[in-house]
Formats: sequence, C-alpha cells, structure tokens
Amino acid sequence: MVYIDLRYTPQENDESERIYLYIVNYLKNVQQEREVGARDDVKFIVAQEQFNKFGEKTHLHYHMNFYIPHHPGNDEIKKDNLQKQLNRNLGLKGNKMYCLRVHHDMPQDVDRWWNYTCKQGINGIVMSQGFRHVEIENMVMISTAEYEQRKKENCETRQKLMDKNNFRNKLIIHMKKSKSHPDRPRLTDKEIWLEIARFYRKSHMTPPYNKLDDIVIDVKVELEYLSLDKYYDLTH
Repeated sequence: MVYIDLRYTPQENDESERIYLYIVNYLKNVQQEREVGARDDVKFIVAQEQFNKFGEKTHLHYHMNFYIPHHPGNDEIKKDNLQKQLNRNLGLKGNKMYCLRVHHDMPQDVDRWWNYTCKQGINGIVMSQGFRHVEIENMVMISTAEYEQRKKENCETRQKLMDKNNFRNKLIIHMKKSKSHPDRPRLTDKEIWLEIARFYRKSHMTPPYNKLDDIVIDVKVELEYLSLDKYYDLTH
C-alpha cells in the first residue's frame, strides 16, 4: 500500500481542471496489470483551497490525498517515477507548482491526514472516491473547526509580532529624540539603558532586564554610535 499527498498550485493560463483530472486518472491507474476492479480500491480526496493560514485570500491551490493498495505482481510506487511522469506529461515542477510526498507506511494519524484536505469546507471538495457522504461531512466538521482555531491562533501570533515591531519602532524614534537633545549630545551606555527602561515603564510594560544590554547595542546601531562592522564583531 502507499499513501500519496500532492499539492498543486495552478500557474497563469493553466487548465487546472484538466491537470487535476489527469493526476487523478494517472494515480488511479499508476500500477500496471492490476486485477479487474482494482481501481475501485483506490481512495482519494481532491479539494481546492483559496485561503491561507490567516484566513486571507491567497493563490488557488489543490490538495490531493490518495490511498493506493498494493496488489501482488505490481511494482512498488516510487516518488521519483511519479515526479518524472508529472514533469513529462504536465510540465509540473518546482514547489510553486506542486509538492509531492509518498508514504510507504500509513501516516501516524491517518484520520487527520485525510481531514487536512477538507479544512476549508464542503464546497472546496472537488471530487472523492471511497468515502460515504456522511464520512466526508464528518471530516469537514472536524477539520474546519481545527482550521478556525489554528487561524485564530495564527492571527494572534502575527498581531503580537506586529505590536512588538511597532513598539520597537516607537522606542527607536524616542531614543533618536533623546540623542538630539541639546543638553545630551551623546548618550552613554548607562543613559541609553536607563532611557530604554523608562520607556518600557511609561508604556506600562515591565522592562526585559535580562535583555536590556542587547537592546542597548541595537539602539547604538540605530543611533549611529556603532557601525555595522563593530556590531558584527560584538555579536559574533
């Protein structure tokens, strides 16, 4: 048996329906001299996605998961051979166009592996085989709930990073204003350290005391007290 997952991202002017139908038909028939009716043993889900991990619109792409049972007398399905066929017949190559993985053992959490294709709803599922409608509905329910939770977490993480970057930019602006004060033509390391600590407190944040020495060095670069060459020597 073999489990295959493939992500296909259509490029401009691609006939995406023709391409994913070719992939499905090829993988259903990938083993030669199969027993009569063996193609019916193949299970697969093909689903399209239009949103990224933040829930924002992104490039249309397809996720295709296949289970192909092994039949006696057939050659083992190899990733290299599949890649050659996709390149030769469809011109698919490079991570932007597709990503292919072949598992010769059952994925550790095979239910979650199948569910992944269904995470953007029932309308995203283009075609499937080997699953009852109620099974698909259950997979969609589980995977969309997980996707919504992950999306929320990803957005929160990104917002924290943006807030951190915004705070850092405000700190640098504040320190440049302090530098230009006529009574302090050049700040000492101690003055920079204290000014950073005060800025944190004024922003109702506890200063990261164990990191302040590193922040002082960063600020000195932004204040042009320290060249990039010297910064490199200090940090490497």
